[in-house]
Amino acid sequence: MFVLALPWIIIVLLIISIIFLCRKKWVYSLIIVIICICINWYSECFPLHFLAIDELTGRKVVNVMSFNVDGASEDIEGRAPKIIEMVQKYGAEIVFIAEFSEVKLTYLDSLLTCIYPYSTCKGGAAHYFYSKYPLGEQVKIDGGEKKQGIFRCGVSIGNDSIILYGCHLTSNNYTYNMKYITPDSINNHHDLKIYIKDVKYAYLQREQQARTLVKDLADANKPVIVMGDFNDVGGSNTIRTLENAGLKDAWWEGGFGYGATIHKPLPYRIDHIMFSSELRLRNIEVISSNGLSDHDALYAEIEI
Repeated sequence: MFVLALPWIIIVLLIISIIFLCRKKWVYSLIIVIICICINWYSECFPLHFLAIDELTGRKVVNVMSFNVDGASEDIEGRAPKIIEMVQKYGAEIVFIAEFSEVKLTYLDSLLTCIYPYSTCKGGAAHYFYSKYPLGEQVKIDGGEKKQGIFRCGVSIGNDSIILYGCHLTSNNYTYNMKYITPDSINNHHDLKIYIKDVKYAYLQREQQARTLVKDLADANKPVIVMGDFNDVGGSNTIRTLENAGLKDAWWEGGFGYGATIHKPLPYRIDHIMFSSELRLRNIEVISSNGLSDHDALYAEIEI
């Protein structure tokens, strides 16, 4: 839970540093800036890549997108055409769509299949890959509660093969018995106590799911791209577990600034694209959903 406070600690410290700077207390200001740099390095909150990533020639680039479309909301059918417009605008070749609505899935799926000849849309998982390249069978590799969890499939890109992992990890807004509780529903001290307990529970669940993914990676023997709604932030045990296994966080590697993908109740970057060392990042962007979802999309160009 402490990592959720780190972005705001950095911002407050920077404000204090500016105040010291205005009062010409250079030493105090410098010390605080150094502290901020250390916290930022630990938490991986604010990457500052000012220059574009050098292009490499002769290597295939695959464009991927991760987007939680909030498919359980009532107006998903009305939003579907605009979701398709957004996906087409960026020309993603592989898209991981999280939170499909089982009831209202057909319409959005029909629009996506006009663009993507290959998909894993079957089996009621509610999280699927769509691709312009041939896909293997989608397999759930963990026992995530309800339809949350980690999903794996292979993709063939010419003579190259990549293993894709799509994630929708345990949310802070669900209790151990999957009752849905959000910060908006907290009305008193007792509710807050329960919510904090649920956040701790979800944090441990996500860490366990990350370990499950790492265990599955041991048999990969191919380049790997992991993407989706992790429901966790940089610096968390979830992300560190994956990084310690050799995966790189695309936003930390090539992004600029905070890169929040949700904005309520507070902005955080909980959607991620990660990749193995055999691959190289060309570009990474957060794409505003402009109200089409409670999440923004994440788009990356990755060299094979």
